[in-house]
Amino acid sequence: AITMRGTLWMDSDTANEFIAMLDRAGYDENPDDAARAAVCISQTYTHQGSIDAGLARCTKVLQDLPSLLGESSQKFGTLPMLYYLQAHLQCAGGMLLRAEASNQMSVETTGSDMDLSQYLSFKTSQLRRIVKKRTEETYVRLVLPAGKMAVITIDISSEHDLSVGDANATAATFYWDWKLEARDVDFHVSFLPNPQTQVRGEEIEVVPKTRHIAAIGPVDGMFRVPDNCGDSSDGGGLLKLCFSNKHSYLRGKVVTYKLSLPPNAADSTCEFI
Repeated sequence: AITMRGTLWMDSDTANEFIAMLDRAGYDENPDDAARAAVCISQTYTHQGSIDAGLARCTKVLQDLPSLLGESSQKFGTLPMLYYLQAHLQCAGGMLLRAEASNQMSVETTGSDMDLSQYLSFKTSQLRRIVKKRTEETYVRLVLPAGKMAVITIDISSEHDLSVGDANATAATFYWDWKLEARDVDFHVSFLPNPQTQVRGEEIEVVPKTRHIAAIGPVDGMFRVPDNCGDSSDGGGLLKLCFSNKHSYLRGKVVTYKLSLPPNAADSTCEFI
């Protein structure tokens, strides 16, 4: 714990040397040592603001090692600490719904007899409040009535210059992430180019219709505008995200979602059908 805290005051060169030292130590031969090393490394990345590197380390260890951890990791609180660090990094990277889920996993895996129990109780409570506040500020809460489908439409038309026609520009990319509060909902995404585009107005299936249950957790995705659909001469098109509750005759559903759009994209619209 002292070592983890000490990484807060390391400069970037010292931090990189510390991470390299732990990687060279051969901890992979012992899962408990490897997991504790990953905690120190992920904590270091957190203090350095290296979100992607920290998340990559947390994700790998949480995928590979939980079933192999022994009594020493249980006593220390290694697993919930890794979930907390993952949540912290996700929050810093704007992945608030995933941060919420990871933080909850930390809470659920923390035992009262663990060395890090009090520390994690304080930190997860603090992070929960931060994530809740930011989610309320940046996400949309969609109440989906029984028997209805919500269609969220983004107009990618000639009047919204997304710079896709510029050979030196990166194609316009749209991101989404959402979660379902309870039960299940059908979700699919499509793109309908305008008739004058080279693809002749044929609808493109971006995400096939899939039924998602709330227990799966957050869902995210992206769509990059085809090269022949983005500039003003080609006419753009419509990107549609659909949440369907038509299979339910009695129960409404609640979806919390966020769209991350290119700077000059049109605002989205939502209608129920």
